[in-house]
Amino acid sequence: MDNPRNEIIANWQHGPVVSRYFMPLLVGLATLALPLKSFASLERSDDQIADHAMKAFWAPKESKKAGTPLTDQILQVMDQAKAGKPQAQLRLGWAYFNGQGLPKDEKEAAKWVRKAADKGLADAQNFYGIMCADGRGVPKDPVEGFRWYQKAALQNKSEAIYNIGLAYANGEGVEQNWETADAYYRKAADLGYLPAMQNLGKSYLIGRGVPVDRNEAMGWFRKAAAKGLPQSQLALASILVQPGRTEAENAEAFELAHSAANQGFPAAEYFLAGCYSDGCGVLQNHAEELKWLRRSAEAGYGEADAKLGIYYSAGDGVPKDINEAVKWYKKGVKAGDACAQCNLGLCYANGTGVEKDDVEAVRLYRLSGAQNYAMAWNNLGIQYANGRGVPADPQEALKYFRKAAEAGIVKTQFNLGCRLLIGKGVPLDKQEAITWFKKAAAAGDASAKSMLTKMQEEASAPSKEASDEQNLGAKYLNGLGVPKDPLEAIKHFQKAAELGFADAYFVLGNCASQGQGVPQDYSKAAELYTKAIQLGATHAAIALAQLYKDGKGVPQSDTEAEKYFKMGETAPNPKYVFLAGLIYQSGQGVPKDMVKAVRLCRFAAEHGVPRAQEQMAYFYATGTGVAKDRVEAYKWLLIGSGKLDANGEKYAKTLHGELLPSEIAEAENRAKNFTAETAH
Repeated sequence: MDNPRNEIIANWQHGPVVSRYFMPLLVGLATLALPLKSFASLERSDDQIADHAMKAFWAPKESKKAGTPLTDQILQVMDQAKAGKPQAQLRLGWAYFNGQGLPKDEKEAAKWVRKAADKGLADAQNFYGIMCADGRGVPKDPVEGFRWYQKAALQNKSEAIYNIGLAYANGEGVEQNWETADAYYRKAADLGYLPAMQNLGKSYLIGRGVPVDRNEAMGWFRKAAAKGLPQSQLALASILVQPGRTEAENAEAFELAHSAANQGFPAAEYFLAGCYSDGCGVLQNHAEELKWLRRSAEAGYGEADAKLGIYYSAGDGVPKDINEAVKWYKKGVKAGDACAQCNLGLCYANGTGVEKDDVEAVRLYRLSGAQNYAMAWNNLGIQYANGRGVPADPQEALKYFRKAAEAGIVKTQFNLGCRLLIGKGVPLDKQEAITWFKKAAAAGDASAKSMLTKMQEEASAPSKEASDEQNLGAKYLNGLGVPKDPLEAIKHFQKAAELGFADAYFVLGNCASQGQGVPQDYSKAAELYTKAIQLGATHAAIALAQLYKDGKGVPQSDTEAEKYFKMGETAPNPKYVFLAGLIYQSGQGVPKDMVKAVRLCRFAAEHGVPRAQEQMAYFYATGTGVAKDRVEAYKWLLIGSGKLDANGEKYAKTLHGELLPSEIAEAENRAKNFTAETAH
């Protein structure tokens, strides 16, 4: 067997890698890609809805009167604070905390807020609790902070009740307890506190401290969204764009995202760009997509930075500019985005837009991989395999390739299979290689499908001795050059079967089913067909299916019949699909069905099986199962040229001599177009 292409093994890397839209609130997954443009995947997991994580604190309403200097206002507040008025003390503490009208001084802020808190002002108690929990102006003491939240909560202060919920959620000052956290979120939500509604909705969505209840979750998101909370508007939009949703739901998602984006919420701006990209609830509009994507990126939203960088890499909707791409990747890296880290790492690995630096590439891949970004694991594997930026280490390379493959990166699965198949840098392991090829093939990878077909053909290829026995059996069975002798035929088929020739079991099954050379025995036929299938001769499934349909030799079962018909007609190896077509053509053990025969033979012919191409030529030349068309017949012979058997090549010459020059030219044109379409 030829070795898989070494250049695939040595050089394949992901990148630039595209983070998906519609995943705005947690670590973004990614899809492979350049050129870009298909962002139709609406996949998201419920745990990607964000909690509202900021502590709730008091802030003064703007009370500055027209024409009143800020310094005069501060002086008035200071006088009132010194006079012991708690509201003034709280306002003065706020001024020191934020440096508004006074030098920023958190210690002085804590002093004045504490005075107001000691006088029982709930806003001050809650604010002082935050300062203690976070160590702002006072030594960090989450337990003390929690005590002050409790004081404010006794006065039914919704912000403090919410902060108690956060404390239980994060284990800050108390032991973590999601059930208790949700109980406090509900109390705050019942008082109308919007962030509490958001967090309670998240808990119901993922079953965190409460049973999973999607309707309850959406109910809380809707309440907060209706009041204008952008996080809840985006959470609700994220749910509404899941696969299977209606156009009305997509339109609602767009309106919610638009409302949140108009409030300057970067994650919503990113989501809205995705709506315009995919035409979700709105007509596709790449210009609008880029406008909102840029807004989100300029606000420092890492996923938007990464995607905008990719657009500049590809010149998609913007002038192609690798330097601009690198600029946005760097912004994304600063924001901690895993996709940007991986893509910038690739730039350093290849010296694209930056000076080549494999050490920096490895550093960035590690940062990205630490966020479970599978593409970065693949690229780290490449670095270790080739000793770029790190000492060459086949075992480390294998570790990272496995991590990426297990995470579902299809090309890595194929790449890993190739390495294991030829033992490149890893112990040779054919069985594990096949496992990875099957995973990649199941995900639609054409190279993996081709590799499996080739391996299957080689594994099932009979020895010369087995082939000779099979051919001799066919001659005796059909009286070709020898006297017809079914008993002698059976002997040779049995020898071929003993030598591992899968198709010999199929022929023996036919003999048992039809009573040729042996007593008719449907049970024995079913057993032999099953053995043929196990050895890879999947066309035998057609005959076995008919036995199940008729209840001959096996219990009657339409379900089993349907299963085996499907197996025979959709076999992964086109050669066996062709053989299934011949069974329907001949009516051997099944009702004759030329529609199926032509369909299956055409599939095999289109997938490069020479005998199937020759058979399609026969169908068209004779008008068997199709309208007679000698030009189409010659087309198939041209497609199979150089791979046909002697009879096929002879017939091609005969047909060439019978066709008009214009017909030959038309056949050649059809063959050329077919080849071009197949290559594409």
